[in-house]
Amino acid sequence: MYPITTFHAIHVGPLMQLRCLAACILLSASAAWSATQVAISDAIVVSNVSRLGINLAENNYYDSPSMKVTDTKNFEGIAYRQCHEGTLFTNGFGTWRTGSNIYTGSNIYIDSGWAALMVGGTYRILSGNVAGTTGTIVAVSNIYMMTWNTDQSNDVPFFVLDKAVALPGGQPQRGAGFMVEKFVLDGGYLNGTYDGYWLQTNCFLLTGDVSPNSWGVGALNMVGATNRAHFRMATVGQSIAEANGPYRVTFRARKTTAAPVLWVNLDAGIQTNAPVALSTSWTDYSYVMTVTNATGTANPRFTFYVTNGNVLVDDVCVEKLFDPSPVAYTMATFAALTNMRPGILRWVQMGGNTVSNTIFDQLHQYAYLDDPSTVGPNGAAVKEEYGMHEFLELCEEVGAESWYNLPGALDPPEIAQFMEYIAGPSNVGMGKIR
Repeated sequence: MYPITTFHAIHVGPLMQLRCLAACILLSASAAWSATQVAISDAIVVSNVSRLGINLAENNYYDSPSMKVTDTKNFEGIAYRQCHEGTLFTNGFGTWRTGSNIYTGSNIYIDSGWAALMVGGTYRILSGNVAGTTGTIVAVSNIYMMTWNTDQSNDVPFFVLDKAVALPGGQPQRGAGFMVEKFVLDGGYLNGTYDGYWLQTNCFLLTGDVSPNSWGVGALNMVGATNRAHFRMATVGQSIAEANGPYRVTFRARKTTAAPVLWVNLDAGIQTNAPVALSTSWTDYSYVMTVTNATGTANPRFTFYVTNGNVLVDDVCVEKLFDPSPVAYTMATFAALTNMRPGILRWVQMGGNTVSNTIFDQLHQYAYLDDPSTVGPNGAAVKEEYGMHEFLELCEEVGAESWYNLPGALDPPEIAQFMEYIAGPSNVGMGKIR
């Protein structure tokens, strides 16, 4: 065994600070007289020790580009899901998750649009003698009630149920669990404002007109008849990773007016592609374009833009080519993890996600949102950055155990789906995906 000196930081008063300073001076003097020598050999002191684990960081183009696929857009809907604790009544549920803004006195849940959005959504009672009961939310109103304790009463959202709930003696049940959910498939997901940098004003989400090869029901209508319509796709930041090299850009498109023109360009004058030859039928396109002069802090981006008419676009994906990594993660990420030999890899999920979003890659996910302050495609909706399938393949190749945190809002049928994905036969249901 080798001696190890450990220093702990604590909060001390002035007198103690002086004593600590004197002690530090003595220790420093002692260290100067005789430095501690630590010898490291190949001898195994303790065997069968679990290797340390690592939390994976987020993946984005400007600070940690760890995936070969640098950007995707599928223009699909948003899953709004929340779990609440509150008081269950025979005719509804009052959440203890207060909807009031302490600064303005306004009701965030109503002002943001969540209340109106949840009308027609579904609910599931999570606890008590009626646990598992499901139904439809017919209205969301306000109720003034005691929340966490007798000293707290607030105006809170009240979910009106489609049917009466049989409670013992008809008495309200405090501390009940309650999940609400609504899928807004035609709301789409844009991750930015319509008039912002990533997506220009005259791009609109629509449903019901997609390629037979598409996943989902949504597409983007680029209305370039009067003004240019455009959106951008990210690569990586050169100051963080190597941005230069070839990229494959894939997408589906079809024209809906006579003679629109669609370009796919690399911005900053790096490279311009010829206009896409458009058809009135959905067509799959694939281009290889090369970034050659990215230096410094450059962040090369692909720009799709339409003029002289209207074009529908869907399932857009940008992928860095010729990366030798055996998994969806870049070789730089894979090599670093392989070199560190972590015993466990962990990915944390929070909030109201679904089991399908948990498993699939970003191109095949809906966005999800459980923040009651914002609704709509330009709000705070997010997608999981790593699909579980990609994550488990990484763990297998690196030789690490997986610690994948499932979102806390999965319902019982989804848990059954998840178990089937993990352990079911490979020719049945979710096992086929595995």
